[in-house]
Amino acid sequence: MLARRLAWYGLYSCGWLVLADAPFSGHAAMLVGDHVARDGRHRMWEVFSASAEARDGKPDPLDRWTKRIMDATASRADAVAIYPFDRPYPPFQTWAMAATGMKPSPLGILIHEKFGLWQAFRAFLVFGKGVELELPKPASHPCESCRDRPCLCECPVNAFSDHGFDVGSCRNHLASGNEPHCMSLGCRARAACPVGIPYADAQIRFHMQAFAG
Repeated sequence: MLARRLAWYGLYSCGWLVLADAPFSGHAAMLVGDHVARDGRHRMWEVFSASAEARDGKPDPLDRWTKRIMDATASRADAVAIYPFDRPYPPFQTWAMAATGMKPSPLGILIHEKFGLWQAFRAFLVFGKGVELELPKPASHPCESCRDRPCLCECPVNAFSDHGFDVGSCRNHLASGNEPHCMSLGCRARAACPVGIPYADAQIRFHMQAFAG
């Protein structure tokens, strides 16, 4: 039932872990996310785009849509939803790595062996103690066999390197309007990854505007 409800919204279970952080120490938690399908379709984006939140002109439409959907889902499943945008911020990426077995790419984004950098984590559903878990299987790390690492070579302002991400250079370029127009084309570094299928143009513009804002 839970899997079917998530699938209707284009969401799925990415993995499980047992939380060690208060106040949910010892509780089972399921990571919920979305990704672009192999045929390029993105069900989550289709559902969100038709929602009231996407069209009401108010701030943070995707966060508000996610919270509405996942709060209702958590209530039905006798669980509690935790979000990456909660304050204080939970250690979401650390939990996600534990739940999925995934590792960061050179860009700092976790990379999936099939979906590459084109997937996102929306929430954790926290259940009670003693829930039977489907523990993550060891995941292959695509970056280990990627010799050229094109993701580190395509940024027009060299914001990515072995030393990390230069946020200032990236945002200054986005604000400048200079070629290439990353605000409309999307992140060149992310698109250079040979794994996975990129988001549709409308979704790329949405996320770039959110980052630049």
